[in-house]
Amino acid sequence: MLTIQVLYTDYKVKITLDVPDDITSTESLILKMLMQGMTVKDIAKTRCRSVKTISYQKAQIYQKLGIRNDVTFWLDLQLKYKCIIQEASSEKQYSPPNLISSNSVG
Repeated sequence: MLTIQVLYTDYKVKITLDVPDDITSTESLILKMLMQGMTVKDIAKTRCRSVKTISYQKAQIYQKLGIRNDVTFWLDLQLKYKCIIQEASSEKQYSPPNLISSNSVG
């Protein structure tokens, strides 16, 4: 597994998640940029690449990680890779509650 960390200074939190090893270093960097809220156009400009190239790389990342689309991006990351949210200053850890109970009444 490859560990990815993104710091959100505006919110004073750090998000950590472990993704499969088949993510390349370039894809890892692009995933971090996507997690920071950058658009494909912003990433293309920052990386000096075409929008088409970044769109292709984004599609590859989504396929490898099982992310269905932009709307489900965070939901898919949380449910499949267990994002860990920590306060950046105090390193207090917050894991969102498990919304699906294995002890469901039926």
